[in-house]
Amino acid sequence: AAKAAAEAAAEAEAAEAGGGEADGGAAALLPGTDGAGGDSTGGESRGRLALSPRTPALVRIPRLGATPPLLDSLLLLGAQPLLLCFLRGAVWAHELRVVGLPARHAFTGAAPFHSPACQHGLLLADSAGLVRVCALEPHPRESRPTKYDSDWPLSKMLLKGTPHGVVLLPADRAIAVAVSVREQRLDEAMPSEELTEAERAALDEEETRR
Repeated sequence: AAKAAAEAAAEAEAAEAGGGEADGGAAALLPGTDGAGGDSTGGESRGRLALSPRTPALVRIPRLGATPPLLDSLLLLGAQPLLLCFLRGAVWAHELRVVGLPARHAFTGAAPFHSPACQHGLLLADSAGLVRVCALEPHPRESRPTKYDSDWPLSKMLLKGTPHGVVLLPADRAIAVAVSVREQRLDEAMPSEELTEAERAALDEEETRR
């Protein structure tokens, strides 16, 4: 009882020293704002506690990638999650987005996992208390594994043709490449041993019609 009375007296002295009066309720204050939505650094701040911004959490994601060199990376949580990849003293920052969520969606916790069924998986918890099971987007089919030691996540694949033009599609967040391929036309003068049975039958039928 004596301890509780001492704590109550200390709180009363602190309230008087701050010049504020208790309003009978508690208000949660965001970093850098006051209870009325204004900036805590300017204007009146009587009776309000200025909170310093919380340091964003870092989650280590080891051995990122499918082929050597594997990268040591860190996931920077917060309103703008970033995947920081390190290699040979250099660092690359990739914005982390979850399909179906707004571009700026705050995450407060994460835990990486890796399995054959879900490679480079992440358990992400947001400020609303929801946990999502996510995974880094796999590389496209018939392409080399994605590399993260570049300005963009990079996957190389064969065009199997001659490129003629490149155009950026901002709405689809894609780059389209126009290519041409050489097709071998069926020539009647081609030796019969190079034709399949179906092709020879088609030629015979065409000769019969003539």
